[in-house]
Amino acid sequence: MSDTGFLGRLGARLTQTLENSDAEELEKASRSSGADSVCSCSCGQSATIIGRIRCVTYGLGEDELGVTAEVYDGTASVDVVWLGRRSIPGIEVGRCLQVSGRVAFKDNRRVLFNPRYELREDVSGPAREGR
Repeated sequence: MSDTGFLGRLGARLTQTLENSDAEELEKASRSSGADSVCSCSCGQSATIIGRIRCVTYGLGEDELGVTAEVYDGTASVDVVWLGRRSIPGIEVGRCLQVSGRVAFKDNRRVLFNPRYELREDVSGPAREGR
């Protein structure tokens, strides 16, 4: 065995352990706050989800004006879409967020369109209301 192979496997194992630990922490904090878990949300259900923003994308053209954030709660991800917005202050990768709205499905992914949202200091911390 080469050292590179061993070190590569060790690094992958540590990364996987950290991701699993983060997922468990997110799920536990989300549930203790009374939020719905993304994995249990069905189409048409009104849901409140608390999680961490994994990525943010911005529509570039006139036809695609909007902001989309992928929010992960430790069980699964939901795409949160604000139509007609060029940017939203505070919506950034790594930020904790509480969103409330009706769940839809688009391309086999859960989506919330124009939800009510609150920025949070942490998943279990206090919230600041957004529009």
